[in-house]
Amino acid sequence: PQGNLNMHAGYADIESGDRHIATVIDHIRRGPQWENTVIVMTHDENGGWWDHVAPPVGDRWGPGSRIPALVIAPFAKQGYVDHT
Repeated sequence: PQGNLNMHAGYADIESGDRHIATVIDHIRRGPQWENTVIVMTHDENGGWWDHVAPPVGDRWGPGSRIPALVIAPFAKQGYVDHT
């Protein structure tokens, strides 16, 4: 998304980004192909808001921070959280 909607700390806010994401998803849900659609929403990094869990020790390439992802679909398990 454009800069003011990308949720990056320091120059964008989470609320505006969340509203933008909700609007896009709502438009897709109203579309004719919704029953055959899967939306995978993820972030390019944690954005500086951080995680409550410290990342495990890794080598010089990672593992890095955990990155959240949402799977949105009419056939996805509602309320399911995978902690892996």
